[in-house]
Amino acid sequence: MTLIAWRSNNPGTVISRGAELLALGQLPLLLLLLWVQAAASRSALYNTSGARINGKLNVHIISHTHNDPGWLRSYAQYHRPFELDGRVIGGVEAILETVVSSLVDNPDRTFVYADLAFFVKWWQELHEDTKAVVRQLVQQGRFEFAGGGIVQHDEATSHYSGMVDQMSLGMRFLQQEFGRAPTVAWQLDGFGHSCTEALLKSMGGFQALFIGRSAMADMQQRKSNRSLEFVWRGSESYGAESDIFVSQYPTGNYGPPTMDWFFEQNLQEKPLPAHIDDDPETGSFTVDKAVDLFVQKAQEWQQYMHGDDIYFLMGHDFTHSEARMWFSNIDKLIHYVNKDGRVNALYSTPARYTAAKLSTPGLQLALKTDDFFPYSSSESGDEYWAGFYTSRPTLKTQIRRGWALLRATQQLEVLAQLQPGSSRLATTMGLQYNHPADASETARLGSKLAPDHDPAVLEFALATSLHHDAITGTQRQQGTSATAMREACHRPRGTLSRC
Repeated sequence: MTLIAWRSNNPGTVISRGAELLALGQLPLLLLLLWVQAAASRSALYNTSGARINGKLNVHIISHTHNDPGWLRSYAQYHRPFELDGRVIGGVEAILETVVSSLVDNPDRTFVYADLAFFVKWWQELHEDTKAVVRQLVQQGRFEFAGGGIVQHDEATSHYSGMVDQMSLGMRFLQQEFGRAPTVAWQLDGFGHSCTEALLKSMGGFQALFIGRSAMADMQQRKSNRSLEFVWRGSESYGAESDIFVSQYPTGNYGPPTMDWFFEQNLQEKPLPAHIDDDPETGSFTVDKAVDLFVQKAQEWQQYMHGDDIYFLMGHDFTHSEARMWFSNIDKLIHYVNKDGRVNALYSTPARYTAAKLSTPGLQLALKTDDFFPYSSSESGDEYWAGFYTSRPTLKTQIRRGWALLRATQQLEVLAQLQPGSSRLATTMGLQYNHPADASETARLGSKLAPDHDPAVLEFALATSLHHDAITGTQRQQGTSATAMREACHRPRGTLSRC
């Protein structure tokens, strides 16, 4: 196994939460009132303000939700209330609303979000006052975007140019609305991973890539030689220039380390969600058990990685529609674990974790130069996920032809100096003309290539089609039909065509 020394661009620098909060500047009146309310509503019972401690095992708690724009239901259906595995879920709109509210309640809490296909739709429906609150949470580094693409794309059947375009589409939206773009890539649920992904992310300026799934046998071997975190070289030709730090989650998935911390209601299995009971009068006091389990998991996972920093993901598929259940229990975990003192627990984000990890003195990581294909979900290696390479060939063909049409449209825009109809999710900006009649014949031809004279509607539809449950065909037929229909109509159903 090849080991290389990691050289951080900012060695030894880990930005403290205090410095981040002091750098906020003046707050809008509404936000200032919300901030005062948050400070007042923070429970006096629980201390969640802990920061990283040198020389101690630090457990970064990263709250998240994984929102597939099409899987068991369609993209539009997931945005509104629905039922999943016995849980009544308020839809992605409820997830984002209750998460933001919970972050305002306690200024220590953090959250990471990666599925911009939903966020864009939710954002367009928000009042400007609420947008101001979200922008401030983003500026504070407490609501953090990871990945930056419209979707978490499939890496096996997607063309690299489409991967770049759907990432660029999301990045432009984040730059326009928040003035920043993610530094951490987030591919938790893809069915295997490609060297192309490492190359594109390293060349795109990302500092780290977080993944969930890999072949079980490969993951077990990495656990045994302490290389779940490694350097991935995306291209032998580019050499170290294409290196990126990669962290694989030890469960091979993206949920909490134990279902004891799945703080979500499941009506089929139990009437009450998992919770930390710290009231002795209830007769079911569970704090000691929770703390011991937390420390046990932390010390176990430390054996899989180098340094004094590990992380626990708190969330899963479409969790946090009742975000207060998650955050109130995590508040208790952090408080009682730190009171115990064996390890240090803190609210964190992927960017904070990456900064801490890459600042580890003398950090040496294994070097990987090949793909994570094919993906196997069993330790015996007899369950390979390879059928999706060729399944649903008509959909795959339609998606590839759609990207070719979009590329032709973009080229015509440039040649004709055509101003697109959309000012935000547009493909290019070009030069303006005063009236459609003033445009050249080429420009008028280009404007007919997509409905509404706006290639952005096709671009958004194609971006969502690269989702790891869409182009692969692993979503139900209902979702596949909705994906094909969006492309056939060049319009992302359930979203606004213009941002």
